Amino acid sequence: IPEYTVNEKRIQDFCEKNGLIFINKNPQTHAELQSVFNEIDIGIVFFEKESIKAGVYERTLKYKPNTKLTNFQSFGIPTVCLPYESYKQFGNDQCLFVENFEDLKTNILSLINDSQMFYNMSKNSIKVAEKYHISKIVDYYHKIVEDFRE
Repeated sequence: IPEYTVNEKRIQDFCEKNGLIFINKNPQTHAELQSVFNEIDIGIVFFEKESIKAGVYERTLKYKPNTKLTNFQSFGIPTVCLPYESYKQFGNDQCLFVENFEDLKTNILSLINDSQMFYNMSKNSIKVAEKYHISKIVDYYHKIVEDFRE
């Protein structure tokens, strides 16, 4: 699922050339999200610096939340992505960071050609995402409220 459609055609062509099915959907509900995530094997969060206005790339890398990565990880989907600060902080090295389209292609091929790498990243991604499961977040918020009341 690429970040911006500017890259969609290039990524789709690369995937098709390598026998992969490219899926780009925008799920609106939790059920749709589950359905989409059950269809994909590799998550892609990528856009090229040149595809957006000057300065936006740097701000995006700095401030983008980690939600998309955490969603991929909760389904055990290895992810190839830009080095967003939040992804570095919360991803626990269970994603492959890329700087450009060549890196993206190389890392996708690594995942599809190295089944052990794919398996390990999938398994470890689930473990990373468990820390951010809603039940644990709710407990954290309850503790904050209780601490505030004291």
